[in-house]
Amino acid sequence: QQVSDTSRAPAVIATPNLPGRLLLAKAGDLWMWQNGSLQQITQSGNAWQPAFSRDGTRIVFVRRVESASDIMLTSASGGEAIQLTNNASNHPLHSFERIYDSTWAMYPSFAPDGNKIVYASQYGPPEGNPASEYRMIMYFMEARAGANREDAYADGSGNVGHAIFDVDGDGVFFAFSPAGQNGAPRIMYYQRSSGRLTIPRGMPDQSYDPALSNDGKSLYFAKRTATGTDIFALPLASGRV
Repeated sequence: QQVSDTSRAPAVIATPNLPGRLLLAKAGDLWMWQNGSLQQITQSGNAWQPAFSRDGTRIVFVRRVESASDIMLTSASGGEAIQLTNNASNHPLHSFERIYDSTWAMYPSFAPDGNKIVYASQYGPPEGNPASEYRMIMYFMEARAGANREDAYADGSGNVGHAIFDVDGDGVFFAFSPAGQNGAPRIMYYQRSSGRLTIPRGMPDQSYDPALSNDGKSLYFAKRTATGTDIFALPLASGRV
């Protein structure tokens, strides 16, 4: 059966006049768009989910291997990456032992001062037979090798996703996906100093992937609809709820 080709070439939206820098993952490597050209930053083939520090000098990202992923730190100008977590197992590839000895870390993001990161991970490796993984919860960690992770927020009814600090670093906007019939996915707000959890006023269900404007006055996010995904902006009071 003949199939009509209705695809179109993607539109080029980035131009040499586009200000700033754009960080992206392509085929497992990190690239940076600046002044109309792409510069490759990593060559490992397993790098994903990059994020700039506020001053633009460092990048935190995820390194994926079989059955596990780790948080990595590197310079925006390239060079050897520093491993911040140690989630991969030393057991043989494709083995059950490796599955029961590995965990995942995802969605790293810097605090405003660059000294700390927030990310999502399980409490520990899978348990039970068959293997059952822990829910994804939120952790903090200093942005340096050898630092210990700090418990931040956990909810057994679902999974923490992409998280970002607010404008002063005391709060975190994060995606939360309830499991089963526990409610709809949406972006939540966690205040570190008080432990208070809220839903930003006006935040719709099915929202995820938060991003904060440079001035902290707008929260951007993706929202699932019946036919796809759209990008929205929510006004904030100086980067806080």
